[in-house]
Amino acid sequence: MFDRSVYETYTLDGDALPLDLIVWRRYRRQTPGLVEAILDMNFGLADQGPLLARGTTFKMPIDKPATPAQVALVRLW
Repeated sequence: MFDRSVYETYTLDGDALPLDLIVWRRYRRQTPGLVEAILDMNFGLADQGPLLARGTTFKMPIDKPATPAQVALVRLW
């Protein structure tokens, strides 16, 4: 679902935050499966517990928004 070869390196510079909140603040929309993809890409990240500590660095795949479906144009005149 996510291209894991294209990613950005993210460093947590604020207070301890959960990973799902970090993803929400980054994309501002629902991204199903992105938290799981981040945990798969970053070995040992889940071992840090529910809150990631300040200074934690991890790879975050870049989520490409779905391409909008083309709608057939109907002309009445």
